Amino acid sequence: MKVSQEEAVVEASILADMFQSFSQCWNDIHDLYGEAADRTLEMLHGTDYFSAPASMSWHGAQPGGLLVHSVNVANALYRLADEYAERHPKVKPYPHGELAAIGLLHDVCKCGCYMLQQDGSYTWNPERGIEHGELSKHIVSQFLPLDEEALSAIDWHMGMFDHRCVAIGHQPPEYARLDHLYPLVPMTHIADMIAARVDEDFL
Repeated sequence: MKVSQEEAVVEASILADMFQSFSQCWNDIHDLYGEAADRTLEMLHGTDYFSAPASMSWHGAQPGGLLVHSVNVANALYRLADEYAERHPKVKPYPHGELAAIGLLHDVCKCGCYMLQQDGSYTWNPERGIEHGELSKHIVSQFLPLDEEALSAIDWHMGMFDHRCVAIGHQPPEYARLDHLYPLVPMTHIADMIAARVDEDFL
């Protein structure tokens, strides 16, 4: 899949904007988590987080797609959480550092998952399993002291598209419990869908 010169210029501009937005979001994480944020960022720089695609053939299936998608999820989650905290008694105000951590790291499991082919397409790394949200949750928990709500939001950000739901055709009891208990669980899934289906039409 060849990219025209005009498309390359547009994509370069988008990535430049996304790096700036990532930095702004990461400042929120650092303000909340301090040195733990520094260690997490060092971990990301040791992976292909900033150059990997977000998928093989769906949204963000190009270099930098994972970064773009992660920033879009963080920004969508900012908007959703702030709006609901203002007008819904069930939703507390969430620190932006916590929201940024969820958004920027919900798909950290995708680092190292995709292999770039000579024709510009991607294939799945056969050494990786199908774990998704639960793997991101595990990775993030090794670096940032997120509470159960934030980790649950990462774990179940795929909603009913999660392989654990698809396998049985409905919500597992634990997901159903967390989905009703913690507002960030459904909000993160919605933010993920907004990012993939609305914000990333250009990818």
